[in-house]
Amino acid sequence: MAINTPARPAVSLAGRIVTQAIAFAVFVVLPVVITLVAPLSTIEFRKSNGASSVTVQRYVLIFVPWRTTHVDNVARLRADITAEKHYRGTVEERRKGQSGTSYSTGQVAILGAGSEPEAIVQAAPDLAKEIVARFERFAAAPDAPPVSIEVYASWSLSYLLGGAVTALCALYVTGAVLAVLTFPFKLLRSRRRSAA
Repeated sequence: MAINTPARPAVSLAGRIVTQAIAFAVFVVLPVVITLVAPLSTIEFRKSNGASSVTVQRYVLIFVPWRTTHVDNVARLRADITAEKHYRGTVEERRKGQSGTSYSTGQVAILGAGSEPEAIVQAAPDLAKEIVARFERFAAAPDAPPVSIEVYASWSLSYLLGGAVTALCALYVTGAVLAVLTFPFKLLRSRRRSAA
């Protein structure tokens, strides 16, 4: 006894394009935006001719280099930290829309000869303080070896959420590449079936 299954309706080209555009936005664009909001970076300190230089490598999708900034003759680093604040729920705070807790944020400003920062790196507040202290020790030592520090904006957002969305992006890209690579074989198989 044969089971009759209804034929699947053909998907139009426009339907496939819309589906892939939505998938691209969700599985590629959104992960890139998330990893740019809570970035991972590497700060490297080097000495040349007695002067300190700093190289900042910023990553997107956790491991893809996105932007490199190099600053020569670094005078100092400054940790800019916004303290955590707990709102008590007074009438004035509620009127301003302030409630709950405002979490602390941090960044490291790399200062050259001028007073304006030449580069800014987002860092967790405790990590920002540690980076500034390590640079001060590095700058004070006359023959210090190069130092490289991994910097995260927020441990949970940068590593956990960033890793999860990077994995989703990798799965989508792998599937898309495999679909493109297998397309000629599927086309050849369908032509053979129609010729037979």
